[in-house]
Formats: sequence, structure tokens, C-alpha cells
Amino acid sequence: MGRLGLGSLRARLLVGLVVLAAIGLVVAGYVTYSEERSFLLGQVNADVITSFNSVEDQVDGLNHLRGPAAPSRRPGHDSGNGRPPPGPERDYQIDPRGTFGEHIGPRGGRVGKPVAYGFTGQNEPQLPRDLRPYLSTQGHTRLFTVRANGDPNLSYRLMARAADIGSGVTVVGLSLAGTDALLSRLKAIEAIVIGSVLAALALLAWGVVRIGLRPLDRIGATAGAIAAGDLARRVSPAEGRTEVGRLGLALNTMLGQIEHAFARQRQSEERLRRFLSDASHELRTPLTSIRGYAELLRRGATATTAERDKAAEQIEHEASRMGIVVEQLLALARLDELPTEPHEPGDPLARDAGDE
Repeated sequence: MGRLGLGSLRARLLVGLVVLAAIGLVVAGYVTYSEERSFLLGQVNADVITSFNSVEDQVDGLNHLRGPAAPSRRPGHDSGNGRPPPGPERDYQIDPRGTFGEHIGPRGGRVGKPVAYGFTGQNEPQLPRDLRPYLSTQGHTRLFTVRANGDPNLSYRLMARAADIGSGVTVVGLSLAGTDALLSRLKAIEAIVIGSVLAALALLAWGVVRIGLRPLDRIGATAGAIAAGDLARRVSPAEGRTEVGRLGLALNTMLGQIEHAFARQRQSEERLRRFLSDASHELRTPLTSIRGYAELLRRGATATTAERDKAAEQIEHEASRMGIVVEQLLALARLDELPTEPHEPGDPLARDAGDE
């Protein structure tokens, strides 16, 4: 891992893979949490709606709001005098844990005692001052969530409806403590699972990326050896099945062309050295002859006119030989200045170059 730099290909692949996986896992966890929360809240809503009449009967019975002639809203629960049983321990088939119910008067004050199971007045629901926006009707059921008094972590799911007896509003609700605890546990489990999966994925991806990029490391080592002067080295793998293999094929082809170009350059330099050596020999011979005949003329060693003419003729001949060599050197220099373009198969320059 120490070789992982922020700008390396290995690091970019690893970070990109982990980030994409993290985004996918977080989105999946959020969707799962939202669906579970919606499902649990739907169950609580159904429980509140189902238990509303039972709890309302208990509130009315507890506070004796129902008159002697008023029948119970739940058949089979009449005590004989038109009142529901005053105690919650009768056969009202609801789960009392966390259940709350009370009657709110027209002026907003509590009427009588509330029905509260499993908690004290310190953590009762914190009802809004005005319940009119939250009232449910026959055609529309409306539920809302409030916090508890003295406990910001506790919430209630409530339903409010105009009281059947007298005036005012009956409020019935269930505690969301169990739902919140279940959702908190779900969030903790999702966080642990996402973290563990990302850690395992990072380790696995690092190993896979390291193995997958190992051929590139070998190519880099081979390129370093070639840069150091070993032009006979070739990269591996060199095959057409993978991207790295195709890269190796291209590099080997390029290296072959470079090696061939260097070989041709060395051959050309060798021919040039031989040509310069031959040219120097060719120039040294006539130059020595010219110096010798000129020395003879200067010292007067050629007494007769025929000897002087012969010496002058030899000087002219050797000068002509020197001129031919110089012209060849100039022609070679002009050929070096020509642009290096590929020659056609019938190009005489190509034939001359091959003959050399």
C-alpha cells in the first residue's frame, strides 16, 4: 500500500471503485430504511385507527361522559346501564403498552383523566395548542406525530377526532418508542454492514487491481532497461487478447523499428567513416605529389623545358584528382541535406543507398 500515490492509476481505480460502491450501498441502505420506516409507521397508523374507538370508550367511561341512555359504540361491551366499563382491564382488545387517550375541551383544556398506559404524566404527548388542523373526519383520516413532554427522544403517533359526546376533541395515540428503537437498530446494523462491506471491498479491490496492473509494472521495468541502453529487451505480455497485451505488442513493434533504425544509423556512420578514411587517403596522395613537383619547380631541379612541362602536367593531373574527391564530398554533403522521405521501389536514390 506504500506505493499507492494519490496520482497513480492504482489509487484512482481503487478510490473510484470504493466511492461508487459506497454510494450504491448508502442509497440501498437509505431506501431500505425509508421502506422499513414507512412500513412500521403504516402498522402504527393502522393500530391507532383500530384502537381509536376502544380507547375513546375508555376515556368516556373513565370520566363518565356517556349518559345512561347513550349506548356504547362497541357492541357487546355494555355493562347494562349504557356505560362502558370504567376500567381498561375489561375486554377492550387493544395492546395497552404506550397507549394514550384523552378528551380535550372546547377551550383547549383537558377534560377528566387521560388513559395512559406504561408512562407517567412527565412523558405524555406534547399536544399542539390548536387541534383543528389535525382533526380527522368520516371521509379523511389524519394522523400526526408529536414529541413527548420532558423526553425529546420519545414520539407519539396521534389521531384527533371530534368527540361523539358533548363538545371537544378526543385524542388517541400510540408511542413510537418500539418503532424508533427498531429503526435505530436498523440504522446501526446498516452502518456496520456498509462499513464492513466497504472495508472488505477495498482490500479485495486492492488485491485485484495490484494483480491486474502487474503487467504494467513489468512493462515499466522493461522500458527503464531500454532507456538505459538495452535495446534488445522486449516487453511482456505481448498478445492481442488483453489491452495490456496489445500495448505490449505495439511497444515491441516500436522497439523493433527503433533498434533497426539505430542499426542502420550505425551502418551509415561506419560507411561514412570508411568513406572519410578513403577520401583522406585519396587526397593525401595527390597532395603529396603536388607538393613534390612544386618543390622541384621551386628549387629548379627541372632544368629543361620538357621536365618543367612534365612537372606542371603532373601537378595539374593530381589537382584534377583532388577536385574529383572534393566534388564527391560536396555531393555527399548535399545528399545529407535532402529531406528524409520514403522512396518508391524504383527510386534510384533508394537503389544507391542499398548498394552502399
